[in-house]
Amino acid sequence: MDPKKIVAVAVAAALAVAAPIGRAHAGGGPPPEAGPPFPLTDPARIAAGKSRFDSTCAAFCHGESPALFIGRTDLERQYIYNTIRDGGKGATPMPPWGDVFSSEEIWELVAYVQSLGTPPDR
Repeated sequence: MDPKKIVAVAVAAALAVAAPIGRAHAGGGPPPEAGPPFPLTDPARIAAGKSRFDSTCAAFCHGESPALFIGRTDLERQYIYNTIRDGGKGATPMPPWGDVFSSEEIWELVAYVQSLGTPPDR
């Protein structure tokens, strides 16, 4: 199976299955330097994260619709970051992306995933 597909499946499974433990430092590794280097609500960063998600995560594992994340407000930013950086750690087949994406790029993915949990303005 294509490694990128394995990664996408792993991310989806890790976030779906382990979200309740996401409140703790789920990644197991050291936390990112000092948190996100920009506001996670920055539209440009969300757009960059969406573009990266669409070209990597969605293209290979998650599919075109990131339905797994829509409306999810229980996924904390650190948990999402750690899962992308460190992979599923055996709980899922998701491989780590920490050697592929920079910390800033991972934070852009976090911004995008978290934006999916935010209901649109009415």
